[in-house]
Amino acid sequence: KGSSAEIIPFLKTWVNLPLAIGFMIVYTKLANVLSKEALFYTCILPFIAFFWAFAFLLYPLKNSLHPTALADSLLHFLGPSFLGPVAILRIWTFCLFYV
Repeated sequence: KGSSAEIIPFLKTWVNLPLAIGFMIVYTKLANVLSKEALFYTCILPFIAFFWAFAFLLYPLKNSLHPTALADSLLHFLGPSFLGPVAILRIWTFCLFYV
């Protein structure tokens, strides 16, 4: 039922890579506009806010936020070839933390 190492290739290819490219583009544009100190705080504050939200909101509410029933029905409908993407959906909060 849970997800394990089979989702790592999907996360790295379809989530990590596009987000890394997007961050690089945004960072480059911000580096041309902001001072070094402002750029630092602009980049670090969203990370701090996310880790706070994960620790105090997402993780404690994981049982109600993870769409387990939807993932089960999608896996039944789509078949085992979609196990990776459906597993990402099943535990999306943990995948977001990984990314």
